[in-house]
Amino acid sequence: MRRIAVTAAALVAGCAVPAAAPATRHGIEVERERVTFGPHTSTVTVVTMPRPGGNRVLAPAIPGGIVSEGTATVSAVSKQLARHGTAVAINADLFEYATGQPSGLLIVDGEVCNQPQGERPSLQIDTNGALHTTTPRARGSLVLGGGRTLPFQVNVTTPDDGVVFYDRGWGPSAPSGAQHAIVGRLTSGRIDAGGHTWRASGEMRVVRTRAGSLPIPPDASPDELFQGAGGAAAHMGRVRRGQRVGVRYELGPLARNLESTIGGGPVLIRDGKIVFSVQVASKAFTSGQLRPPDARTAVAQLRDGRILFYAADRGDGSTGLTIEEVARDLHRRGAVTAMAFGSGGSTSVALNGRLLNQPADGVERPVGNQLVSFVGDRGHGQPVARVTVGSRQPGAPRSDARLHDRSRGADRRLAPRPARAAVDAADAPRPRRDAPGAHPRRRDAAQRPLADRRGRGRAGRRRRRAVPRDRRPGRPGSHAHEHPGRGPRPRWAARRRRAGPAIRRRLHVDRRRRRGGAGGRHGGHPGAGPADQARPPLASAPMELTRLVAEALAEDVGDGDVTTEATIPADAQATATIVQKEPGVIFGLEAARETFRQLDPSVRFTPLVEEGVWREGGDVARVEGPARALLTGERTALNLLGRLSGVATAAAIAARAVEGTGATVLDTRKTTPGLRMLEKAAVRAGGASNHRVGLFDAFLIKENHIAAAGGITQAVEAARRANPDLLLEVEVRNPQEIDEALAAGAPRLLLDNMTPAELRAAVAQVAGRAELEASGGVTLETLREVAETGVDFVSLGALTHSARTLDLSMLLHT
Repeated sequence: MRRIAVTAAALVAGCAVPAAAPATRHGIEVERERVTFGPHTSTVTVVTMPRPGGNRVLAPAIPGGIVSEGTATVSAVSKQLARHGTAVAINADLFEYATGQPSGLLIVDGEVCNQPQGERPSLQIDTNGALHTTTPRARGSLVLGGGRTLPFQVNVTTPDDGVVFYDRGWGPSAPSGAQHAIVGRLTSGRIDAGGHTWRASGEMRVVRTRAGSLPIPPDASPDELFQGAGGAAAHMGRVRRGQRVGVRYELGPLARNLESTIGGGPVLIRDGKIVFSVQVASKAFTSGQLRPPDARTAVAQLRDGRILFYAADRGDGSTGLTIEEVARDLHRRGAVTAMAFGSGGSTSVALNGRLLNQPADGVERPVGNQLVSFVGDRGHGQPVARVTVGSRQPGAPRSDARLHDRSRGADRRLAPRPARAAVDAADAPRPRRDAPGAHPRRRDAAQRPLADRRGRGRAGRRRRRAVPRDRRPGRPGSHAHEHPGRGPRPRWAARRRRAGPAIRRRLHVDRRRRRGGAGGRHGGHPGAGPADQARPPLASAPMELTRLVAEALAEDVGDGDVTTEATIPADAQATATIVQKEPGVIFGLEAARETFRQLDPSVRFTPLVEEGVWREGGDVARVEGPARALLTGERTALNLLGRLSGVATAAAIAARAVEGTGATVLDTRKTTPGLRMLEKAAVRAGGASNHRVGLFDAFLIKENHIAAAGGITQAVEAARRANPDLLLEVEVRNPQEIDEALAAGAPRLLLDNMTPAELRAAVAQVAGRAELEASGGVTLETLREVAETGVDFVSLGALTHSARTLDLSMLLHT
């Protein structure tokens, strides 16, 4: 790598302004410089800030405090907060394009607002201002009695088959699509949030049940709402008023003394070493999100505790950087912890309302969440408990923002400072409708009656957000009074707050909602607009696709296609259609496209179907270009596409077989050598899920490991010492080994070669204390019987080792 000329940015200027040195205020430094890695050159913005603590806050910002409320620009968020001090904001987690909902774990002020999804890592901020990265997993269970346990998620869109817990962190009302809902009132509860795993358990009495959806209870209410669809709804429909239902929730691994968490990824640096790997990252991210080069965003912490916000431009002479190059650049700057955030058009970093980088789309894109560094103008050492920014209704007078100071026990109103105008996100400049990347406006959330959103407010006057009444400590009858220090989202899953001067805050930022296209996790990479979001999650081929296709072509073509070269003129053009000849799921179009591209870049490959969708047959893709390239690549393209479509079809059949049971189908490592990443992507496209990719990304302690280590307890303890962040699973064969594994703290047990009766007995024995996976001897014919035993996962090697190639052909039209 060679470093090019460095320029600094003035603190309150928008983009690069030549200066002798980086501008500084409150210890914040802003630099703009050109960096080069081989053929890739980019202008990079780096904002360096002191370690969080005292009046320095580092926390996630969720616009409106509601995860499903929409999006806001990074500059508008920082501008709102600038009236109280200096605010630096950067785009953070990937998000749902239409709603703004984060794709990963979101914990704000110790409250679980959005649960982790899949293998997405999270950035965690502890009470000492240190950053940590883990890949947490959540497990929620509703125990209905009679041995029936339903897994549930927290604040996500209602799935086709499953249960979701909703609170006001989602919004004023639950989404439609539920087939049954129950409301329960907590009668007892226990929380353990002192270690790397948060655990909560309790019991509630059902006070309301009905078909369809129900309103979300207000924060002050002791009631909890669960909604279900599919087979889960059928079980919920059997619950009656007055019945007692158990609730369990487990989340981890997490950092100790955790305060806030926001999703993102992939992880770039841990303990001062670069850990980014495309192979590992492709489990959680598409090739479009990982593909080089692009505009990139990252956050890092230096050894002395200082925080870096990092944004690499694409456009106007910048090619962008690969994620690996960002990791190397941050490592060169001394980062000991670093994680990437959303990229492409979402890449934005702003200081006091001024955008510091050049947007990749030419106009700043609204995003669903931000990470904010805030320094208050109240002197050092005075803890800021919470920052709440009011929304503004059109034509209404502007409200004052408040900083709620827990150390004083009362609110203190601060007038806006003359040096900075107090402007809400609704007042921030918005892109023209015809501008590239512009998002049409949605109705402002503030235009709905505030009482509908928060259960408070007065018509005809300016609404403002304040500390919710049920969150004021010591209020008789309030949740905070009954359970000191425990927030309401969710009451049985929020952490116990610690005493002392540690910072406690939430950043609520109101903004205009934006209307997008089809849903999907939106990472801001080029072309990640509505059309891309309609594609199945993780349906793109992994990064090593180019190499795999090259090897397949070398194997088939060798020194040349002698038949085609002898019979087809070099300048002949043709059009071909790839046809699906039997029912199934198509996956692998990128592999077919890459095959023809490597033979001749002028070939035009046009998909005619959506991947990951069951089809009865018909045209799949159209290929146009030199006839020689089409004929030479035909067999390789069909081999890859047919193989991957066959795996996706098997996964779809398996996923359909377990519908309504609550179990998830997993693949195994029994894959075709060299095709593992592609086949695992096909499994996801078909609707099943991935087990570990290889021997490197999870602990699976099996019989021989246990024997060599001296026992289950010794093996689990050794694994936890080696890497506490990796998923850990222990193979067990009988009730005695189950008890030992549970006592050792194993979060997941693999029930090896057990009969359905033995599986049911194991489910009853474990009683929700660990995840259970059934494995060994399972076929598509026995899959549902195994899933109905109550296990959480069923692993099926047949998804890959026995999948039949889907019948496809290519018809040439000259």
